[in-house]
Amino acid sequence: MTLVFLGAVAKDELLNYQNAATAIHARAFKMTLDQAGCFARAQVLWLGTSRESQPLQALVSALNKELEGYGFQPENKPFVSHVTLARKYRQERAISMPVAIDWQVNDFALVESRSTSKGVSYHVLQSWPLLA
Repeated sequence: MTLVFLGAVAKDELLNYQNAATAIHARAFKMTLDQAGCFARAQVLWLGTSRESQPLQALVSALNKELEGYGFQPENKPFVSHVTLARKYRQERAISMPVAIDWQVNDFALVESRSTSKGVSYHVLQSWPLLA
């Protein structure tokens, strides 16, 4: 789940953003993924929540605030929590959600995406634990 999309980042910015993440002191929490949907225009199939998680929203808000202290400008649109399942999803409707998935969120990570001839690969650069 992408909390904040940073885009292309220079090495000095990367260090600043890692410092911003280190300053986060949020509690671990549970959330439930209980609905499927699709962003038809972007051709993305996703899993999400029918009720927004207050702890998740607080984590995203705190992260954006810390990043702003290093000159980062957050997107000017509301955060929509979702986990991307598939790209280039060409159906107009999402699959049905057979069961809800309870997710214990204990940490968050800085993840780099790399485009290759075989598709996109993801690499965790650093992760930060949430408080118990």
